[in-house]
Amino acid sequence: IQECWLQRQRSRKICEVIYKIAVKHSLSFYHYFNKTGFLRSLIIRTSSADEVLVIVGFCYDDPEKRNALLTAIRTEVPEITSLMYTILTSPEKGYADGDIVLFNGTGYLNEQMGTIHYRISPRAFYQPNVTQAYQIYQKILAFASFKGQELVYDLYSGAGTIACFIAAQVEKVIGIEGSDDAVNDAIYNAESNGISNAHFICGDVLQTFTSEFIAKYGKPHTIILDPPRSGTLIEIKKTIIQSAPDKIIYLSCNPVSLAFDLTMLTTHYQIVAMQSFDMFPHTHHLETLVLMEKNEGV
Repeated sequence: IQECWLQRQRSRKICEVIYKIAVKHSLSFYHYFNKTGFLRSLIIRTSSADEVLVIVGFCYDDPEKRNALLTAIRTEVPEITSLMYTILTSPEKGYADGDIVLFNGTGYLNEQMGTIHYRISPRAFYQPNVTQAYQIYQKILAFASFKGQELVYDLYSGAGTIACFIAAQVEKVIGIEGSDDAVNDAIYNAESNGISNAHFICGDVLQTFTSEFIAKYGKPHTIILDPPRSGTLIEIKKTIIQSAPDKIIYLSCNPVSLAFDLTMLTTHYQIVAMQSFDMFPHTHHLETLVLMEKNEGV
């Protein structure tokens, strides 16, 4: 591939450098069907601050070859902010399943959205299209129309990006996230931005977001959820309905799972507004933001 309009020039350069080094030193590429090869995966994450985080995945560890490759990458692309690697010995594992080892650099990305500064670790999710993400978060505020006294639950809160973004306009926001790294980022992001009313709990949403949780922390005025592509589980939707928030704001990256989830949620809530965002131009991918309000008499 000579040109990719979805990647920055620096990302393409990194790919070209690694390919050139691999061919020169006969480093084998992973064969998907045979499950063999040395170089398994490559993750490149960039930020609007022009920082670059690179994670090279190896199928097995060969310290001499590994260090030679990583040293060459660092030499030829010195602008990489964080150069990391992981050993993926099982075909079933992805890059986030193994230990991610820092070879050189900071070990995270810095990102800016509006007035909020974020630290993003390798395993923490952050919208790759930062420009559109800012538009989404602005629309969340518009949909929510916060008055300043609201208790908000942010399900699948990641690195606290939404929670920190809305914190100034609510009384309290509580995020639930299953990734330790993401929660640590969220806590850091709140503290570094002087946000004292955003709190984050590490735990699986299914096991954490329960009737006992609601009894402990209070009835929410608004629930915001940004689940994975598969959507959210039936039991979680039951708890959302049971908690009876005035508003539900659902951000989805998969229209199919969104439609399935809305079938159940709209038994008690009505769709008031919906807005789609083109996250990856020239692809079919989009994000959809849905505002729901409680049906009268429910």
